[in-house]
Order: sequence, then C-alpha cells, then structure tokens
Amino acid sequence: MSGWWRRGWRVIWEREAVVFGRWEMALMRLLFALVMFDAGSKLVGWARADAGSFNARWGQVEVIPQVSSFVAQPKPHGLAVVLEKVSLDLAFLGDPSIAGMVYIGFLVALGCYVIGVVLPVALGFMFFSLLLHGTFHNSQGSIHHHLQLITCVVGIQWLATLVAVCRRGGARTWLALDGPSENRLVNWTQQVIVAAYVVSALSKLIISKGGWIWDAPWFGIQLAKAVDQDYYDHLRPGTETPAWLPDWLLENPWQARGLFGPALPLEFFAFLALRNRAMGALYAMALIGFHLTVSSLMSLDFRYNVQMMLVYFVNGPFWLWWWAAGRHRRGGAAAYARER
Repeated sequence: MSGWWRRGWRVIWEREAVVFGRWEMALMRLLFALVMFDAGSKLVGWARADAGSFNARWGQVEVIPQVSSFVAQPKPHGLAVVLEKVSLDLAFLGDPSIAGMVYIGFLVALGCYVIGVVLPVALGFMFFSLLLHGTFHNSQGSIHHHLQLITCVVGIQWLATLVAVCRRGGARTWLALDGPSENRLVNWTQQVIVAAYVVSALSKLIISKGGWIWDAPWFGIQLAKAVDQDYYDHLRPGTETPAWLPDWLLENPWQARGLFGPALPLEFFAFLALRNRAMGALYAMALIGFHLTVSSLMSLDFRYNVQMMLVYFVNGPFWLWWWAAGRHRRGGAAAYARER
C-alpha cells in the first residue's frame, strides 16, 4: 500500500516541464474557439434596438443574435476614462451596423485561430474587440466581470504570438507558429488563468484587512441580496439558495467559516496547478466545483472560467489518450514528459 501512496504522491507532485503535442494544441484552439464564439456574441448583444435594418441587409440572417439599448457610456470606466480625455467615445460600438461588422470580423478571426494561421492578426483583433466592448459594457453604471478572464487570456495569447514574431521573424512566423512558440502560448495562458485567482485572493485579503475568513458569516447577507435581486429581475425564485441558508450562516458563524473559508486558500494557492499535468487537472476540478457552488447560490455566471479550466488544465482528451495508450503503466505524466 505504501508503494501506491508513494507513486500517487509522485504523480501529483513531481515537477513537470509540460510539453504539449501539436494535436493537443490544435484541439485546445478548437475548444477555446467555441468558448470565444459564445463570448463574441456579446459584442453585438449591446447594440441599439434598431438592429433589424442591419439584419435585413444580410438576407434575413440574424447577424446580431441579441439586442439591448446601450446608446451611450453614462459612467465611463477604466479605458473609457482615458479615451474620453482624447475625445473618443465608445458609444459608437452601440451602433448596430458597426457592431455587426465587428462581429463578422470576429468570426473571421475566430476561423483563422482554429486553423492556426495569421494568429498575431486574428488574436489582436479579437483582443481589442473584447477589451473595447467590455469597457463599453462596464461604462453603463454597473461593473460586470464575466468577460474579464477571457479577455486576459486572449491578450496574453496575442502577446505570445508577437514575442514569437520578434524572436524568429519572417513571414512564416506571421503565418503559423512553430511547436515551441505555441507551447509558450499555452503555458502563458495557464499562468494568466492561475494569476487571476491569486490576485482575487490577494484582493480579498487586502480589502478585508486580513479578516476575510473571519467575516465569512456575513456572506449570508450577500446570499439574501442575491436571492432578492434575482427575484425582482424575473419575478420568480431563480437561485438554488435554500431560504434558510442566509439566516443559518449568520446564526452559526463557525460553521460558516468552515464552509466558505476554504475558498480563500483555494484561490491563493492556484499556482500549484502549474506543477504538473495531474496537479493541474485536480486543482482545476476543485476550482470548477467552487465556481459551480457559487453560481448556484448567487446566480453568478462563471461559465467561461469553468470552460477554460476544462480546456487548459483538465485537458480530458490527453488523459483519455494517456490511458488508452497504456502510458499509466510507465509512470505519471511527468515520466511521459521526460521521454519526450
């Protein structure tokens, strides 16, 4: 039995310089493209409600999948504040014609990304599209962060392609990345994802002055607010939060700390997911469980976080291949990396 424990510990803790196969990275591009396809629909979801005329120009095809009424940026936020100083207002992004054209460009860039060609151009276009539209959305008077992590990931991938171009040069690098350059792109993507969780934990500690776990019972008040907000949004109970839970958390502070307190170290030590493939998959599944729990309790949308964890850390196709090829009999994934 001790041998199994030692082997299991080695599998999850042995340091591994992860090298991804070309087939893995191609599959990651495809899966992440599906994530971005869903996020890209929001680029046109905030256009003005007169989008019918634009859609009609495209043979009744609904180029703009959903429409709302963002016609200005009443509360400039972040980059919008800087751009406003040079007389650039992001309200033009609410024009349905412009939004539709950006969306079409986004889909073309997405196709290039899946194929793996002209990545510096494709990723650059997608990054600035997400960044500017996210800024426009956050300039409406309330802050949303559902596009935050996916924009950071697209941004770091764009930066990785630019680094590859600067290092290797030539039109060939602009056209397609070589294996080491694309490995760097995936590794940097993983680092940005875990960095987001570490920063989140640090911000909790700083804002709470180190008392976040101790203040966990007050989470019951936030749950009650989420329940009421969701009810008034839809005029029906929408969250899965039991009606008794907010009061129970306030009345049982130590149990509340034990229930929600582990979320802080889980985020803080997210960098452990970079140790090797096995640790990355296990840690990602723990974070996914955390997100699904918070989503069900507070009706918060973490779908992109969950999907990116599945693509870049859980990496199910690799483990299916690893087991089917009998690699598990030759040691952990770190042993596979050494063989390569």
